Formats: sequence, structure tokens, C-alpha cells
Amino acid sequence: DEDRADLIGIREAAEASPNIVGIHFRYFWRDLEVGVDSYDFTRMGEHLDLLSELSTPDRTIYYVPFIAWRSYQPQDHPMPAHLSEFEEPAGDGHRGQVWKPAVRAAYRDLLTAMADAHGSHPNFGGVSTQESAVGPPPRDGFTSLLYAEALFDIGVMHREAFPTKQIFFLFNFLDADLSDCEGLDREADCGSWPVNRTECGPCLLGGVMESLVPYDIAFGGPDILPYNDPLLRLVYPHYDGLDESGASLFCHAQKNSYRVGEEGDYMPMQEIFDFAVEELHVDYVIWFHKELGTGQMFEAAVPVIDETPTW
Repeated sequence: DEDRADLIGIREAAEASPNIVGIHFRYFWRDLEVGVDSYDFTRMGEHLDLLSELSTPDRTIYYVPFIAWRSYQPQDHPMPAHLSEFEEPAGDGHRGQVWKPAVRAAYRDLLTAMADAHGSHPNFGGVSTQESAVGPPPRDGFTSLLYAEALFDIGVMHREAFPTKQIFFLFNFLDADLSDCEGLDREADCGSWPVNRTECGPCLLGGVMESLVPYDIAFGGPDILPYNDPLLRLVYPHYDGLDESGASLFCHAQKNSYRVGEEGDYMPMQEIFDFAVEELHVDYVIWFHKELGTGQMFEAAVPVIDETPTW
């Protein structure tokens, strides 16, 4: 078992720097729910035991499972087999129709079972949600308002299942069936934050997160990309409003963060980190660890992690 890729990866990531405080590990929903009211958290327990072994009296390494109901490869089906009627194609992958109440009821049961199984483990740090972008149409039964309500419901059910743990609410886009805010200007187009309009995806998403702030949830996105125009216009402005509201913030340095700069070249990890801290006001940075194939990888981030234990 020590040769398993997941255990090797967790150990390598945890031991890469003494300043790493946690591991964010993705599961498809299907991985955890194997039948009707039947769950398998065995692998999660093994991960927690490993992090307990690697922790010291001066350093607890926390575990944050990320439960995905969307995939990006055609062979990956994120939904449990008995909920396959609620799975549909989404670009190159598939997605669960979480805007439908039956899907969210099953998801709530999954969270409750997970909390019962491992929520009291001292290394269990919290839970991360699927990012808000659902992907291209067609979407069966989807409306922007239904999905906004679903995202709020999902945030609340995470807090209810894990009242003392950190909840990481991943956001980027809310795919609206209404008009978009081109060149998003909070003052002119959408009003000052908190958001008070529902004419576009960014406004709807801002309203969802504004409503979740009292639930003590951390908010953040899956990409730190200082030169990405859609993120700069439509996503990153949310960080300012959330910061002013006192919410905890985070962002992911994923594979594109390691290799995309202003001219498409490699961007120094220190610049990625500085942008996240100074422009996005983050309290956590989540560094992508999976093998990237070629070019700059996680190892390039380790010196930055070593030099910045806190900020």
C-alpha cells in the first residue's frame, strides 16, 4: 500500500516544506458513494492516518477533501451509479445536475455520513466544494436562479454538516442564461458590493457569496492567473468585496498558474504568490501538486512556501 500513488503524493506534498499546513485531495462523488445510502470512506481514513503519522506536536497537517460532481475527461463519470440519471455531458467531461433538489438531498446525506465517519478526526480540517462554473449547455432543467439557489444551499449544508471545520467554497463563474456584465464595473454596472442586482452571472454569484458570509465560509477560486482577462473582469473583483466583508479567502495555483505569463512564458512563483496575497487578499494558497508533465512544476513553488510561513 505504501507504493500507492495517492499515498506517495500526499507524503511528498506534506514533506516538501514544514510550512505546508494541509492537503487538499479531490474525490469524485462516485468514489465515496458506492450505492444507495452506502458509502466508502476507507481511502479517506488511510489519508488521515498518514497525515496523523506525519504530524508533530508543533505541526498538525490538515486534510481537506474536495468532492467533485464535474469531470473534464470523457472517461470520468463523477456521479454515483445510482444517480446516473442526474449526470449529463459537460464539454469533454460530465456534470451532476446539482440544481435539482433530489441531487442536493443525496449530497446532504453524503456530507452527513462523511462527518459521522471522519469529522472528529484531529487532522480533518474541512471540506471543499466543486467550483461554481458548470460548463457549456445544454443543461437539463437549468436556470441561473435555480443554480444560484443551489449554490447557496450547498454552502449551508457544508456548514451544517461540519459546524467547526473550515469550508472552502470554490467560485469562478456562474454560467448565466441572462445577460453578462461585460467589462464588469461594480460601481457602474452592478452597484457597490454587496450585490443588489440579478441580471448577470457575476451579480448572481456575488449575491450567493454575500449571503454565505455569515456562515463563516472561506471563498476562493481554482486559478491564480494575473493575465487572464475573464478572471480579471468577472471573477477577481469579488475578492475585494469579500475581503471588505471580513470573509476568509483562498486561491489555487493550478497547472496554468505554473506555466502562463503575460507572453505565455513561465511566470515566477513568487509573482504568483504576491498577486494572490496583494491583489486577491488571500489567507490560504493551495498549490497544485499533481505531476504536470513538462515545464515548471510544484517544486518551483517550494522555495516560496519555505520563505513565507505566514503573511
